[in-house]
Amino acid sequence: MKPQRLLGAVCVSLLLSLQAVVPQVQIIRQPPPSGEEAGSATWRNPYADPVQVRESGRVDLSGRISVGGKGGRDQSGDTLYDFTTDSMVTLMQPLGGEALLSFDAAALRVQSAVKEDQKYDGSLALDLERFQLKTSGGFSQSLSTAEDLSTEDSDARFSAAVSSGLLETMPMSLEYQSVWVNRQDEGIETESSRSDELGFKTVGTIGTLGVDLRGNLDYENDREEMTESLATAGKLTVSVPVQEQLAVLVNLNPLYNRSETESSDLRSTSMESGLGINWAPREFFDTTLKASRVDAWSSGEGIDYEDYQNSWRSGVGLNYLPPEGWFAGPEYTFTKAEGGNLSHDLLVLLGWHGREELTEISGNSSSSFIRSENGDRVKDTIDWQLKAALMPTERMNLDGEYQGGYIWQVEGETWNQELEVDFHHSPDPGLSYRSSAALSSIREEDEPAQWEQQYAAGLSVKPLINFIEYRVDASETVDVSSDSTGDDILSSALMKVAFPLNQALSGRVGFQWEWINRVSIDGDPGNYYHYTTGLSLAGKGAPVSLTADYGIAHGYRGLRQDISSGVKVPLRGGYSLNGDFTLSSYEEDDEDKLYWVFSLNLVYDF
Repeated sequence: MKPQRLLGAVCVSLLLSLQAVVPQVQIIRQPPPSGEEAGSATWRNPYADPVQVRESGRVDLSGRISVGGKGGRDQSGDTLYDFTTDSMVTLMQPLGGEALLSFDAAALRVQSAVKEDQKYDGSLALDLERFQLKTSGGFSQSLSTAEDLSTEDSDARFSAAVSSGLLETMPMSLEYQSVWVNRQDEGIETESSRSDELGFKTVGTIGTLGVDLRGNLDYENDREEMTESLATAGKLTVSVPVQEQLAVLVNLNPLYNRSETESSDLRSTSMESGLGINWAPREFFDTTLKASRVDAWSSGEGIDYEDYQNSWRSGVGLNYLPPEGWFAGPEYTFTKAEGGNLSHDLLVLLGWHGREELTEISGNSSSSFIRSENGDRVKDTIDWQLKAALMPTERMNLDGEYQGGYIWQVEGETWNQELEVDFHHSPDPGLSYRSSAALSSIREEDEPAQWEQQYAAGLSVKPLINFIEYRVDASETVDVSSDSTGDDILSSALMKVAFPLNQALSGRVGFQWEWINRVSIDGDPGNYYHYTTGLSLAGKGAPVSLTADYGIAHGYRGLRQDISSGVKVPLRGGYSLNGDFTLSSYEEDDEDKLYWVFSLNLVYDF
């Protein structure tokens, strides 16, 4: 693309509109769905509002049941058909006062001649004044038999969370989650794993003592890779007040890790114990001085390890965190292992936040410098971030963020940087425009830098003519990226117009132009054009709801035509009949492809 043409496309984009989501443009042609993918549920959100249910004191039961099927032909010419059931139910039961019991469950089943998919999800929640319990779980399974190959994929999950305020000065929470994954080909396991996470937290006071108690457990078992790991971590910090503004801190941090493979077994235990002083001379301001000792023990088989290690750690930190205005939080920590490395760790936080035009401007950095006992450089890590958020007017937002990182180690050094800027302004309910830019790069030693730039701009206009609202949406995106074979430039402009024809009928048209500087590694530039048009029938004056769309595209992706339509016929008693039809004709590998599918569902809402 000539520079003038690229610049012109970007400038024109600033006057165009952007929809809620900028379309992703892919260089390689993608065929339409084959119909063989696992079906996805169309479950609705629960109808009831918990606050309204509490106030009314009445039981609220709602749900949806859908039964139907679809049939058609995939791009290979094979016949497609399946039978689908989709259902969901939600129950909210007031228990008196502020107490509320809620339950929801959903189920989806899709069955065809060569495949069977099923998915089940559910949750149960109990909400009392000082006690909350929520559990949820799900199971999905996909069975497939095609071309003399049978596969079975299954996933299961369970989670539970408890929050308690029964002890007013010591609120606590407990969370648990477990996930199972299983994959089989011809009855032989190709993947089988399980992971569990458990977390506990309570922060409060017991008499005059401040207590912070936390615990975590992570467990993973991969039977295919023959690995198993268990990690536990605890934290106990007790604050003992000495004076009104001075307190002594006592902390214990135990750790336990176990890692087993087919050829090795390693177990390690460590305990960090320390003392500190916290001084808070004024509100929102405090400083902490602390020192601790870490003892670690290890044992194992088939792997090198040290039986015992110990290190000393000291640090100082300062926090000034008011709800508005300037804030800061520097912290420095020094760690030295006996007979081993030493490290310097520095955290820096500085910024300002408010509630007017400048809502936040801040920067933070974390760095770690590790040296050997002889003073040799072992590893350096530096991360930084700058952030700004502005609201010049009530309907104008400007956000920017820059972050980067640097790592040095014996193998080499690595730099990475990312920059994002977003702007949005809606001076009138019928007018809004936005723009954004994103740049990222990564560079490793003795390797060429890799980078990517993305630019987008748009405008949305909803003019009101004779009390009738029209809508114009358009956008422009430009993506520039580096590759080992050269640079790629992709530009895509999109415009859509929606207009009413009468109270029940509306129309829409769309156009997309895509330009790429090369269609293959050594190829020439290419253009792609896509035109769409459609009609919708809906509203009180229409006996049914109907949509119909037609699209035609040509260019370096090849010729393509798409037809889609949908109809919803409301029946009595909460029933409705939904039908959809899709047909696509396109070129792929110099061959003509035809894909079509028709679906029909009977839906009952209650």
